[in-house]
Amino acid sequence: MRNLSFSIICFSICFAFGYAGVSQWDRWNYWEKDKKLFSEYLHHSHPETSLTPSPKKASLSPRNQLSFQIAENTGLTFEYQNGDQKEYHLAETLGGGVGVFDFDNDGINDLVFVDGGIAYQPAKDQGNHLKIYRGFPEVKFQDITRASALDWKGYGHGCIVGDVNNDGFDDLFITGYLSTGFFLNQGDGTFQESTEASGLLINRWNGSASFCDLDADGDVDLYVTGYADTPPSVPTPICKSGEQRIHCHPHHYDAIPDSIFENLGDGTFQDRSEISAISKQQEYGLGVFIADLNYDSRPDIFVANDGDRNLLFQNNGDWEFEEVGIVAGVAFNSKGRSMGSMGIACADFNTDGTLDLLTTNFSGERNVLFQNIGKMLFRDDSLNTPIDHASRSLVGWAAIPIDGDYDGIMDLFVTNGHVTEMPEEMYRQPPLLMRGLPHGAWDDAHSAGDYFQQNWHGRGAAKADFNGDYRDDLIVSHISDRPSILENRSSPFGNRVAISLIGVNCDRNAICASITYKIEERLQIHQINLNNGYLCSEPGQVIIGIGEATHVKDLTINWPRGEPTLIPKMIANTKLEIIQGGEAIASGLPY
Repeated sequence: MRNLSFSIICFSICFAFGYAGVSQWDRWNYWEKDKKLFSEYLHHSHPETSLTPSPKKASLSPRNQLSFQIAENTGLTFEYQNGDQKEYHLAETLGGGVGVFDFDNDGINDLVFVDGGIAYQPAKDQGNHLKIYRGFPEVKFQDITRASALDWKGYGHGCIVGDVNNDGFDDLFITGYLSTGFFLNQGDGTFQESTEASGLLINRWNGSASFCDLDADGDVDLYVTGYADTPPSVPTPICKSGEQRIHCHPHHYDAIPDSIFENLGDGTFQDRSEISAISKQQEYGLGVFIADLNYDSRPDIFVANDGDRNLLFQNNGDWEFEEVGIVAGVAFNSKGRSMGSMGIACADFNTDGTLDLLTTNFSGERNVLFQNIGKMLFRDDSLNTPIDHASRSLVGWAAIPIDGDYDGIMDLFVTNGHVTEMPEEMYRQPPLLMRGLPHGAWDDAHSAGDYFQQNWHGRGAAKADFNGDYRDDLIVSHISDRPSILENRSSPFGNRVAISLIGVNCDRNAICASITYKIEERLQIHQINLNNGYLCSEPGQVIIGIGEATHVKDLTINWPRGEPTLIPKMIANTKLEIIQGGEAIASGLPY
């Protein structure tokens, strides 16, 4: 980790002599680290850990205070502009996302933002709608968009990162209105535009996207949600609430199918939407999350649809997907009603060792938590709970599972903001922070900081460790406001372990790998994902809260492809870097 002054000097040199020099230095250091891990892999056939001494005993009260502080003077100047010209084009409602990833492999998180524009204006007449910031210590960022060669003129919504060609550098896929973008990371601080060459140009309205190895061949495939067949022309249809004009409901337009692409391993993708039967479904797709929900080692696909039934595609292998949403119990809420679903959170919310699903929904509805009861079956138990009461008057978007105090129980952060200015409804809305309690209970934690006392036009969000203390922070994107980074200042906080994976037989990021472990005989589960359900991407490192426990046992990495890795015992407050098939390298965490 470089100190701040050295980073700034290096950055000045980069701009004077080109970014490539410093990036190649970072790349050399990065691969030296990999060489060490691969050396361990070659000389050890059974993973063990070099453990640090026993940690301090965490002391947690039953009512710990979650606290997130707005980071000041970060250097972020980006603002998502939805192109509101009082023409009420529907594209103005979805907002934009943020990608958090270490694109230059220097150990510090960087940021990429996707901008909107004017939906009915030709893309060639608009400027660059991507902005990338290089991260420095102390939560500081500097705009390096021009040096990175990232240039995309579409009307943007979301982004997702993944190492498409397994070269150790994460690539970037952009979703938007009537366009997509794909950029290969060159490893020297620059990106190469490869949208058409890769076969990933989609001239439809696209929402969220997700990478995962769907066919178990060792590289990541791609799923992209399709929204509505809305023309770019104006004037738009006139819709009103009372005497006030508003944006029309998406059901004024036809829904369009989602898309799914196979990574062919040579830098190109093949559209598998028809052969997989994905294209037979036409709903208003916004959020997507890929996870192995029935534990058959084949990742399944959950899609949140706006005002229509949600979809769950069970992966039966060989690019055969069976839509089972109704049978599984996730298509509708417990009242049998479709919802205006936007974002998805997937986590083990009730600490029973299974992955649950949560959708954020429109005002007058409620956010819905589908509890996984096994065998690809889910139950909506959130009616008349604190999640219901806190969300019913709000329009929810991104949903982030985060264990803010590391007590071993997931908390939940949700961004909110209306799609249009409605009479007697808030346009800018407060975010939600729900504290997870034992046995699946919840508590409203809105007193967690100044950010939660204000109203925002929130959309995308992601969690990541921005200040190097191995506690997850939050970043939130807004419409017509700068993004906010919320540093985790919760205290007291429990013991934790951090896990980073490097795939060998699977993709390098081990996307969709699951991590299971036991705390005092209670089985829990996490999954590696770089997308988080609505328009955003976040790092693959997992920081797991274990409360007052001093260790976890039977920690098992179920890789997307290859044999599991078993760590019999992992001491609290340690970090493991695990290479597939090799040794787990342990180091201590700051307490």
